[in-house]
Amino acid sequence: VNVVANILFIVKLKYGVSGIFAANAVSSAFALLILSPVIVRNFRPQVRKTTLFELLRFGLPYVPSGLAAVIMDLVDRFILQRLTDYTTTGIYSAGYKLGMFMALFVAAFRFAWHPFFLSVAKQENAKQIYSKVLNYFVFACSMVFLLISFFIDEIVRLRIFGFTLFGVSYWSSTRIVPVIMLSYLMYGIYVNFLIGIYLKKKTHVLPFITGTAAVINVLFNFLLIPQMGMMGAAWATLIAYFSMAAILYFVVQRWYYISYEWRKLTLLVFLSAAAFFLQRHLSFLLPPIPRLLLVLMLPVGLWIFGFFEPSAKRRILNYLAFWKR
Repeated sequence: VNVVANILFIVKLKYGVSGIFAANAVSSAFALLILSPVIVRNFRPQVRKTTLFELLRFGLPYVPSGLAAVIMDLVDRFILQRLTDYTTTGIYSAGYKLGMFMALFVAAFRFAWHPFFLSVAKQENAKQIYSKVLNYFVFACSMVFLLISFFIDEIVRLRIFGFTLFGVSYWSSTRIVPVIMLSYLMYGIYVNFLIGIYLKKKTHVLPFITGTAAVINVLFNFLLIPQMGMMGAAWATLIAYFSMAAILYFVVQRWYYISYEWRKLTLLVFLSAAAFFLQRHLSFLLPPIPRLLLVLMLPVGLWIFGFFEPSAKRRILNYLAFWKR
């Protein structure tokens, strides 16, 4: 239900990140409906003021935080329409939808991440696990980013029953897709950093963080759109989500410090950026197969430079040996 709802709200209805919250609400309501007979049989009305106060203190900050997230997700198109025209806004919206490939991946991760990090929170090596998860999350997102970026022109021109995914007039929207996907990647990193907020019950800071990011988004939209058009709106979105993740990181580390492996993450970013810019400059020379091989060079490079720990390498080799049989 959650996956279907995410596809509906993000891809079909164009809700963006706010669609993730809407999908979670729908899936939670569905779960409540299914479990309602069990709840009714076992429910005994009782009000515990201390518990109620704790629940409200933890949950209420999500209301203004959610509103700020909606503003971040929608304000770019509103400002773009005011500062340019409907045609530009329509092309931008089409490109934004293509960026939802990353949004769906992040939504799937977020759905599994919360119960996972809560389940291992009491383990002695919990913080090491969280650090490793961020490494592999960013690696998986980088693979998605490169695959979609390298083949986005083929995707929009793909004919299904005689129709392309977008009309010819919208094909120019593909240039904003990498920036939008990076924005959702930054949102996924933000989700990774939420661990300390949950474990230390510090949700009161979320409205400040998302509100600040929303203000940054509005300011940079007004600054960049007159200079760069729809690319300015895309960059404003990326700057806002990067700011949101960065602010959360520095705030939450005071309460729940995690030693992330920044050397490995820097290596991952460097190799991904190198592959991306190489493809951009040689795209007219590279047919599909070499482009795919260039994507696969990312894990090869990471393997050579020590991104994967020995235990992960053994699992990968065992997996490959199994398929060779």
